Amino acid sequence: MDLAFKVIKIIIIDLLLSGDNAIVIAMATLRLSPKSRKKAILLGTSGAIALRILLTCAGTILLTVPLLQFLGGLVLIWVTSRLLIDTFSKEAQNANVDSPTRLIHAIKIIIIADFSMSLDNILAISGASHGEIRLVIFGLLLSIPILIFFSQKIAGFMEKYPLLVYVGAIILSWVSAELICSDRIVGQYINKPLQLVITIAIVVGVFVISKIKFYLIKIR
Repeated sequence: MDLAFKVIKIIIIDLLLSGDNAIVIAMATLRLSPKSRKKAILLGTSGAIALRILLTCAGTILLTVPLLQFLGGLVLIWVTSRLLIDTFSKEAQNANVDSPTRLIHAIKIIIIADFSMSLDNILAISGASHGEIRLVIFGLLLSIPILIFFSQKIAGFMEKYPLLVYVGAIILSWVSAELICSDRIVGQYINKPLQLVITIAIVVGVFVISKIKFYLIKIR
């Protein structure tokens, strides 16, 4: 009974925490053909989960790394900016780009973004499993079908309703700000009003910088 309760808890945690990651995966694969998108989602998600398992094994070491969440937030800002530039590029070309380079780029973005966002997932699953490594691995492996399902659905909606791409970028920018402001060291110096200012600045800044960078690339 205790085991069943732990498993149910892990499943609920996976469902609750996979949303942001699924948005990244959907945005990263949006410019690919349906066939390549499925391949990128499968390979990128599998690589990301393999990295999560390694990170979980090194969980106690990770917790001692200073500014870890702050750095994760900065990485996610970079990833979101790259995804927005890709979106602007797609709108300019009005076509999907399908090539091995594009596929590898999407897989890399998925793994990097998942790494920057996965600390909360790892800690939550580790806590729910009470250190039982088989349950931790079960929880992480369970993330694969959940992420694949949600990211494909989200990508489909984004293709149908392009404005959702920008909603996704706002959510990822917001998550970046949360990671930065909730860092153990940085968070000591940030109160609620300042956190709101930082969040708005990051959301607006990501869009403005991405648009400027896109135009600079375009006129080269």
